[in-house]
Amino acid sequence: MRLLLFLLKCVVGILATLGLLVVAVALVLGLAWRNVESWKSAEVGQPDNAVLVLDLAKGLTDGPPGPAATFGGLTGETNLRRLVLGLEAAADDPRVGGLLLRLGAGELSMARAQQLRRAVLAFRKSGKPVQAFAASFGEGGDGTLHYYLAAAADRITLQPSGNLDLVGFTLDQPYARALLDEWDVKARIYRREEYKGAAEPLTFEEMTQPVRENLQGLLDSWLGQLTADVARDRGLTQAAVRGLVDGGPYLPAEALKDRLVDALGYRDEAEAAILKAAGSGAELEPVRDYLSARGDGGSEDGLPRIAVIYGQGPVTLGESGDGSPFGGLSMGADTVSEAFREAAADPTVRAILFRVDSPGGSYAASDTIWRAVRQAKEAGKPVVVSMGALAASGGYFVSAAADRIIAEPGTITGSIGVVSGKILTAGLWHDLGVNWSGVQAGANAGFWDSTRDFTPQQWARFTGFVDAAYADFVGKVASGRKLSVAEAEAVAGGRVWSGADAAQHGLVDGLGGYRAAIDAARELAGLPRDSEVALVDYPKAGNRLERLLRRFLSDSLLATRVAGLLRASGLLPPLTQAAGEAQLLSQDPRANLLRAVR
Repeated sequence: MRLLLFLLKCVVGILATLGLLVVAVALVLGLAWRNVESWKSAEVGQPDNAVLVLDLAKGLTDGPPGPAATFGGLTGETNLRRLVLGLEAAADDPRVGGLLLRLGAGELSMARAQQLRRAVLAFRKSGKPVQAFAASFGEGGDGTLHYYLAAAADRITLQPSGNLDLVGFTLDQPYARALLDEWDVKARIYRREEYKGAAEPLTFEEMTQPVRENLQGLLDSWLGQLTADVARDRGLTQAAVRGLVDGGPYLPAEALKDRLVDALGYRDEAEAAILKAAGSGAELEPVRDYLSARGDGGSEDGLPRIAVIYGQGPVTLGESGDGSPFGGLSMGADTVSEAFREAAADPTVRAILFRVDSPGGSYAASDTIWRAVRQAKEAGKPVVVSMGALAASGGYFVSAAADRIIAEPGTITGSIGVVSGKILTAGLWHDLGVNWSGVQAGANAGFWDSTRDFTPQQWARFTGFVDAAYADFVGKVASGRKLSVAEAEAVAGGRVWSGADAAQHGLVDGLGGYRAAIDAARELAGLPRDSEVALVDYPKAGNRLERLLRRFLSDSLLATRVAGLLRASGLLPPLTQAAGEAQLLSQDPRANLLRAVR
């Protein structure tokens, strides 16, 4: 495994020189484009009757403005929080006459689709038209989820040459036990408990029954939510929608006949239809331009403040990765805990909103952030967690101490369990003709080495570590959620839950997105329900270009950063994915003790 990692890094390293030039050009273009956008918004202004156009193919981000935002002008990505709150404002804005959704392409999770659906449905209550267009539902993205979002519109137009892939959900992954056996590689794994399936692909040849039952329950929950919502949107029964799901995918004429879409037409025809519905003088305007012109909604002066802290990506020790081309997205314990301390010490902050979207990771890092949440509460700052698409294992650990937890019905959460171990590669090295030989001082100095197995005494010690971490996890969930240890254990065991099922089991307090979390924070802060608040991101943003250059130039592993750039650009996804898997298997197993998925 180390040999594979070495070879992959060598290949990526060859690209580092060219990557540096690409990065420099991208920095200049990104900053320049953002300035051009602001000048354009200031000089051109907004139409008197704008039809906002949301194109999901441009992408969505869910985080604070930061170094990665420098590249937002080039990619066209829209910030989710600004979008949701901006659509709320647009519903009451007399200069906005309607909304057009361009769907069918772009990444979309169940939870994010529900967040956007809620915003679209709220916009519709203003009486302004909302229409959706897709060249095809499924060719450029998840057809089921894109259609789920489209169903929230008044009218759906599908291109005559497209398809409608309303087919439901699937979760599968490759199981590599037989391949590892062939390579003489062994995965020495211990988990608590049987539903914790993160390492199963390394230890089994197929999904075990407990994990299969658990994941089937998650997908059944998702499908139940989707069929109920689409039935309500389209004026059908839930049973009829379930039948349509099982009968998909559909040709355009079939989708029209079955009342899944309202018209067949091309993009220009869909645009003409929404402009006509919006009334005289209507003009199309990208929603991103509208949000740029609007800013953050006005001055913060004198308003009660709610601190917003983001915890996104794998939970790690050290600083957070900002998702820029110079590093992947991660929830760094130092960065997040410092943000909590900063917000807790600020007398103008009335409450803290903690946005969590994470598969988990390091137990120690998760515990550090858990402690910071507790200390903020002890300092008198209510903490509300808003869960995104995924807040599982360590992602749930960091949330457990909050005063209130809000999740989308489709959020993947829970996974209260622990898994760890190491990959034994001695057999592989032997087959390759490589013999590892060395010395050590200390009976257990090679405890974590991948070239030697645990001794019986070491295995007992190791499993004791995992048992202790699991007991601590369950105990902290019980304490934070006001459950008995037995009650917490009944929903733990590594089980994952949809947000809707988690609410029924006491793991979350309410269902909703940003607006529900903001309302909860306002309530816990003792503010009037209709009072205006200012959302302030913590930690405070510094000079973005300076931070980018400092991170880039100070990192000795230049190839790793270039690999991040290549991954973001999509140029070498197979190479970078393989490198990432090799890196995961080669690092200290404690870095992934509380991980829900690989």
